[in-house]
Amino acid sequence: MRNGAVTALVVACFAGYAGAASAQSFEVATVKPTPPQQVGPDQPSIVQFLPNGFRRTNSTLRTLVRTACDVQDYQVTGGPDWADGPRFDIEARYNGAATRNDVLRMLQGLLAERFTLHAHRTSDEGPVYNLFRLPGGKLPPSAGDSTPASVRSGDYSGSRSMAQLAQYVSGVVGRPVFDRTGLAGNFDVHLSFAPDLRDADKPSIFTALQEQLGLRLESARGIVDLVIIDSAERPAAD
Repeated sequence: MRNGAVTALVVACFAGYAGAASAQSFEVATVKPTPPQQVGPDQPSIVQFLPNGFRRTNSTLRTLVRTACDVQDYQVTGGPDWADGPRFDIEARYNGAATRNDVLRMLQGLLAERFTLHAHRTSDEGPVYNLFRLPGGKLPPSAGDSTPASVRSGDYSGSRSMAQLAQYVSGVVGRPVFDRTGLAGNFDVHLSFAPDLRDADKPSIFTALQEQLGLRLESARGIVDLVIIDSAERPAAD
């Protein structure tokens, strides 16, 4: 594995992480082109954190970097002209115990090795949203432990915290969303909205938040974290 490339990417995504070059790595990993019948934005793009493994399908280079650095699509910029073109499937296995962040670090190292990927993190001032309680709005009922979210185009549900909801909404609106509700704990969230502005049968995400969850988005300026892809090469076939 190219230690310099691994260090560049891991430090970029996890500032302050020491010993990047000697970090735990996948025992076995494959990076293959997605089969033609499974390619495209209309096909499932699966990400799975498995016991002793990781799987990501139907993903562009930009999507893989977003996953590895645990950021949203709008936070990844730069890259070669094919960064949003060909799609790849990753299957990987590791030995021993690993946290989610450990797996993301291993994924970063894999991308650095197979794609000769160099990236860096930066930040800049830009447009953001703050998530507030809507005066007089009806909040969703309180819930118990957090559960995995059910996510479909225009639908989001689960036992979720306000911070988790804000993270999801940021991916929809294309800006960072900061939780300013002051609400602790989890809530029984059910959000249904029009993913396409041309869909007149459902409300916009802004209206849905107000009418269904008693929340509102307020535009503001703030610091936006970015991951810049400096360079990458197409991976050799496994």
